[in-house]
Amino acid sequence: MGCKDNLLQLWDVSRDKEKKPLWQARNLPNDELDLQIPIFDTDLCYLSANNLVAVTAFGDVREYDIRGQRRPVIASTLKQPAGSEKQYLSKVLNSKLSPHTVYVAS
Repeated sequence: MGCKDNLLQLWDVSRDKEKKPLWQARNLPNDELDLQIPIFDTDLCYLSANNLVAVTAFGDVREYDIRGQRRPVIASTLKQPAGSEKQYLSKVLNSKLSPHTVYVAS
């Protein structure tokens, strides 16, 4: 899916003449210490034709609206018990019962 420090991109492979993606995500703003938020997308799923959800190896769940906004519309991080490592998320699936629900797994 992705790799370390590489933002999510959508390409149209039928357009072989264009050498640029149709849409490219932007990272969240820097944290309170002005450090870049780490990126490591591991999986994604489409909620609709214009919305997708991506999960990261750092326990982040981000929803994107590809109609124009490049930063996540919703971004959340899984809470970890005290003293444990960050949760590595490797799979995201959309729910068949509710269009606004996703399941994430490590």
